[in-house]
Amino acid sequence: MVLPTVIALVVVALLGVAVLVWDRRRTPLPAASAGAANRHAALTAAVGWASLIGGLVVGAIGVMMGNLNLGGRTIALIPCAAGIVFLAVHTAGELTWPRPRGEVRVARLAVRDTGDVAPSWLRAAPWAWASLLTVALVAFGAMAYGPRTIAATVPAGALVGAGRAYEVGPFPGWWYGVPLLIGTAAMLLSTELVLRLITLRPALTDIPADWDMALRRRSARRVLRGGQAPLAMTTSGVLWVAHQAIARGTSPSDLLAGTCLVLAWMAAVGGIVVMALPGRDFRAHRAPGLARAHTEMAA
Repeated sequence: MVLPTVIALVVVALLGVAVLVWDRRRTPLPAASAGAANRHAALTAAVGWASLIGGLVVGAIGVMMGNLNLGGRTIALIPCAAGIVFLAVHTAGELTWPRPRGEVRVARLAVRDTGDVAPSWLRAAPWAWASLLTVALVAFGAMAYGPRTIAATVPAGALVGAGRAYEVGPFPGWWYGVPLLIGTAAMLLSTELVLRLITLRPALTDIPADWDMALRRRSARRVLRGGQAPLAMTTSGVLWVAHQAIARGTSPSDLLAGTCLVLAWMAAVGGIVVMALPGRDFRAHRAPGLARAHTEMAA
């Protein structure tokens, strides 16, 4: 159990690092201030990614090796806790964003909205995982026989104990559901806060406006990629635990158990796919003059 988890976390970490390196290498830099801003954004993303992966690794390995004596609810909240740290790093990065200096400062005035900097489909990803998780937790809370169990009955054709009622657990009832719903709400609010900070960050005045907007969109894309991952992981884990309990209480071929298993895999794979999809922010806004300036600087 430990080795597959370690391998999965290493793969995710390497994938994230590869995306960051690729993003940085393909960025055109029309001015010195653009280079400083790009470095600041890349450093923020790298520290945020390291915090996210580090939190997940420490929590997962510590629990599986028995070094951390944590309760079930605390273990369930590890992805959300790592996600909050990830978003806190990006918040700090936005609050320390390079600002104009000198006696005379120039500011470019432009009306921006969060929808201008955040890709609509990517912004919808954390809300989609949160919606699926909320529906699942409410449904499982209603199904639960106790805070952490589900009621089951020995089949009538069984040789021993036919018709006897018993409880199966662990099951994600309200014992797990309430703190997970709070953690989910905190993740969504924190994500929207960071996106708002990206929207309101000071503009770079000595570079084209489309380059500045492209950097904002890249920052928003990085926040949403990492921010949706803990929600997808939590959704997958909750559905997997529910599948296991329902399958033990009925049978592995039960329709509800099978549905939970399919949705669990969809959340796990979907979270990784969303995290890995590249953006086209700078290629979409790379004007001929900007490309020419980048070529001259490279020469």
